[in-house]
This record gives sequence, C-alpha cells and structure tokens, in this order.
Amino acid sequence: MRTKILGSLLSLLGLILLTTASTRAEEPGGSDGGPGSRRHGDRLMMRHRLLKRFDTDGDHKLSDQERAAAKEARKACREKRHEMLLKKFDTNHDGKLDDAERAAAKEAVKERMEKHRAKMLEKFDTNKDGKLDEAERAAAKEAFIKKYDTNGDGKLDEAERAAAREARKARHQGENATKVTTEPAPSPIK
Repeated sequence: MRTKILGSLLSLLGLILLTTASTRAEEPGGSDGGPGSRRHGDRLMMRHRLLKRFDTDGDHKLSDQERAAAKEARKACREKRHEMLLKKFDTNHDGKLDDAERAAAKEAVKERMEKHRAKMLEKFDTNKDGKLDEAERAAAKEAFIKKYDTNGDGKLDEAERAAAREARKARHQGENATKVTTEPAPSPIK
C-alpha cells in the first residue's frame, strides 16, 4: 500500500516537474482520451518523445533493446525522484516516508501548484476572470517559447527544452535553498 502511494506521489511530482498544465490550450474532443482529446494529444507527444530519445535505429518503433533502454531510464528517473523526496521529506531519517511525511510532501506539491497557478493568473489572466481561457493560454505558451527559443524558429528544439528544464530546476532549487536557510537545522541523530 505504501509503495503504491509513494509511486503515485512520485508520478505526480514528476508530472508537475515535466509539464505545466495551466499553459496548455484545451483541445477539442473532450477528456475521454479519444482522438482530438487532450489526453490523446499527451499520449502522442509522449510517444514522439520516446521515439526521439530511444529509437536509435530510426525505424519509428521501439525494438526490445530500445524498449529496455527506455525502461531503465524511467527506472533511474523514478529512483532519482525517490531520493529527492526522501532527502526533502524524510524528517526522521529512516529511509522511507511515513504517513505524516507523505502528507507533508503532498501538501508541498499542492502549495507549489497553487503558487504556480497564481503566478500564471497574475501574469496572463487579462480579463481577470480567475482562469486562463484559450487566448490567455496561447499567450502564456508564446511567452514561454519566446523566452527559450534561442534560434528564433518559433518552436523549442530538444536543446532549448533542456535549457528550459534546467532553468526551472535551478529556480526550484533556489526556492528550496531559501527555505532551507530559514528553517532550523535538524538535530543530529545519536
């Protein structure tokens, strides 16, 4: 049960770090996952990323070896997220998250999402209705692309997306450094 909860928490945190839902435009087709839906578009994007990263022979499908490499990369990513969660939220230093620590992690994720949402609304909610409509999401996306589109082609290539991820990571670590310096250090375990 704890493994399932921790896995869910890790997946949620990974999703938050990799995507920013409030900057994406709603697609027609509903949320059933069928063609034209946002979920379908997300699956296609994920497939494209997997192929781009792991399809080493260029045949537009993953061989068993390529699939194994993708699985290993995903496992390494999960382990890295797990280590990060333990480092940040394992306050009793027992190597696992108990219920209280998991609750603190969930609350931190929720607070971060709310803070991000508020920043997006403040910056892009031009009609001040408390949500981003299609035009406002498009403006947010355009601003994001403009910020990281170093070659000026109007889209982000893999290197530009990597730079955006690194900038987000550095910004996040900066926020955490501020929090860490203002909080008292934990007492040493004897």
